[in-house]
Amino acid sequence: MTTPEIIALVVAVAPVLAGAIYVIRRYFNWRARKWKQRAGILEQEIEALKNQLHGESAVQQIQEMRSQIKVLRGQLEDDRKVTDKIQTECDLWEKATAGGLAELKEVSFTLQQAQEELEVFHREEKSRSNLVRRALKLEGRIWEQKALRGIPRFRALTERHAAIISVLNLKGGVGKTTIAGNLAAAFSGRGYRVLLVDLDLQGSLSSLFVPRDKLTEHFKRGTLLQNFLAKAALARKANLLEYATPILDGRSALVAATDSLAYAELNLTMQWLLRDYRRDVRFLLRRGLHQKRITSHFDLVLLDCPPLINTCCVNALAASDYVLVPVNPSRKSGERVPQLLHTLKKLSAVVNHDLSILGLVANRTRTDQMSAWERDFWAALRDQCTDQWGEPVYAFNRLIRQNVQIPQNEEEFVAPEKGTDLFVTFDELATEMEGRLPSDCRRTSEVPT
Repeated sequence: MTTPEIIALVVAVAPVLAGAIYVIRRYFNWRARKWKQRAGILEQEIEALKNQLHGESAVQQIQEMRSQIKVLRGQLEDDRKVTDKIQTECDLWEKATAGGLAELKEVSFTLQQAQEELEVFHREEKSRSNLVRRALKLEGRIWEQKALRGIPRFRALTERHAAIISVLNLKGGVGKTTIAGNLAAAFSGRGYRVLLVDLDLQGSLSSLFVPRDKLTEHFKRGTLLQNFLAKAALARKANLLEYATPILDGRSALVAATDSLAYAELNLTMQWLLRDYRRDVRFLLRRGLHQKRITSHFDLVLLDCPPLINTCCVNALAASDYVLVPVNPSRKSGERVPQLLHTLKKLSAVVNHDLSILGLVANRTRTDQMSAWERDFWAALRDQCTDQWGEPVYAFNRLIRQNVQIPQNEEEFVAPEKGTDLFVTFDELATEMEGRLPSDCRRTSEVPT
């Protein structure tokens, strides 16, 4: 029997018990009155006999009547005791019944509240299931949904004077991390204060610049990129400078990440799918990078992006002024670039209207000059990118030739020495990039002596 049925039964039985108690009381009161009446009649008869009769027989009758009266009084006293006992039990029952009814009412109220909460939970669960189903129907376009209210303002580059560049290609293995690290070294050598942010789930850039034991310390202290994103998602104040570790000349820095970034990435993605958040998770990095404490501390920000459009990548695009696209001179590498620009065109309409393509940079060419096939490939690729982006897409003249020094730097980054081919390559590429940045973002006059 369920709790609501028990409550209903007790409520139904309580009036019947109360009626029974009332009848029992009336019966014993009636018996008491009858005994009193009979005793009174006998006493009257005794008095009458006293007045009418004399002699031994009258005395004997009187004694017999007195004995009967004594017996009747004893029975009356017993009935009174029984009545008092029943009255006491009735009072206890009434108190117990009243307490039980109060408890049952409280239980009923609690059950009603639980039922209402359960209904709310079912509605929320159904709503979340609908959100997930709608997200799955989007087939990868989950990041193109309308921005929520309260997103941080995109501070114009003319206001910040610190350009933010995402190094991105949807194909892995094209050299994004190597290019980001060497560009940071080249710009740092020119006097720029460079901030590198490792957004790749593998954390390759971090392992190049930060020793393993130092990464372990950052992990224990909670000063990795994934910790910043998790804190910012909870609408807590997060200062990105507290997550940066000095690199290169000490004036530049890196916000490091480890492979545990994948878990934070998954958590943020689920928050976005289920709408379980306090902030739009696509703009967490903009909130951190566009703060004056960052733009006054650094002159250039380079974001090493993963080769897919995920939470980290969308955060980079929402915060960036430019996208730099490394491309290997091969069909498989090149065919992903127009698709990338097509995706960026749709995303920029939602997360960042100010996003521009800084240019395509050819990486891992055989020589410093393109072959005839490579030139044809490069020209065709530029045309395809222009069609997808809707305006001309720049291609850097400086090529990055396949160099034996780069693989040797995969375990630990070593800035190229002046005069080496690698130094000249990235120094010229940095010069060409400077020419595409606004004049107030250049720091060539601050080159250290």
